[in-house]
Amino acid sequence: MKHRPEQVPNYLTDLGVRTSPEPAQFFSLAQLQLGADPIVEDPLGDAAPFAARWDSGELSEQGAIAELDAVVSIAGFWSTAAEMAEELLSSRRRPAMARLRGWLGSALASRRTALAEASFRSVGSAFDTTPDVIAAAHIRIAAMRIKRDRDTGGGVAALAELDVLLERWVGENLMSDGDGNAMRATARNLHALACSLNGELERARGLLGVAAREARTGDLVSVEPDQRARYAAQIDLNAVQVAAMSDGWSAALEGALTHVQNVSQAHRGSLPEALSYAAYVAYRASDFPRAASCAERAVVMLGGEGAPLRLSSARKILAAALDAAGRTAAAQRVIERHGEDPLGASAHRSGAELG
Repeated sequence: MKHRPEQVPNYLTDLGVRTSPEPAQFFSLAQLQLGADPIVEDPLGDAAPFAARWDSGELSEQGAIAELDAVVSIAGFWSTAAEMAEELLSSRRRPAMARLRGWLGSALASRRTALAEASFRSVGSAFDTTPDVIAAAHIRIAAMRIKRDRDTGGGVAALAELDVLLERWVGENLMSDGDGNAMRATARNLHALACSLNGELERARGLLGVAAREARTGDLVSVEPDQRARYAAQIDLNAVQVAAMSDGWSAALEGALTHVQNVSQAHRGSLPEALSYAAYVAYRASDFPRAASCAERAVVMLGGEGAPLRLSSARKILAAALDAAGRTAAAQRVIERHGEDPLGASAHRSGAELG
């Protein structure tokens, strides 16, 4: 989308419907560092003029998408976005585009599950919808049930409904086999999460194994290669997490380090998360030098992502690992640097946190 900086994550397109606090934290810290007067959230004040412009026709659907994106992904004002979504869905002028309907569901996911689910389901009747977009909406419904409501049965039922649709779409040549496999893999990943929450770790492991193969096979048409690579990386990371839960930290460490090597080649956008988790596993396995090495690499990369909370977590692991390895002065310096540069810009520019 032309209106947004390329490096800013779009939290409204997250298949896991996470209401991340990262953009709000970054926005707040950036204002402080720039010496600007802080902009505070005012849901009612912000949503009312938005609704008026929508009702009058002044605001186009693309314009509404851009404003929702800015409110969430730049400012992190999730409650404002939910107010805006409620206004649009109660208006006489109904949203028509599949993308807008889906984004409204994501904006509402943390506030009103029923209304959010209805918005996701309406994606299927949008004039410009496609099977892959409908599939993504079903995945978000399942994620909302499993993650927010802890309704694993309801989430798995939504995934079963999606599986029937995928089988039909691929069979009728409405979706390529690669696109279908990418969506099936993502659905199995969610099913594995439901199994993990229910204590069924071996079943989760089996589902993730199948998902890992599906996420890498077939010709793509609608799903972007980067999307598929990101899905595959997340599946592999979740497999390492299941291994840690079932086999212990030391046993999971090799898998975590292998995952770091793999995403370095296959999807560098997933590397900071892989490094952060490898650092945590190494720390828990008492491999403190390895934990420090992975954590420092994560810190350097996260400084360029506008993710201060994830950056803070990586720095905590780095400081703890250094201290455990007897490098007390270096650990203290990491703590000081976090106070001096909470956004990690200097580490990202220099390519080192300890240099």
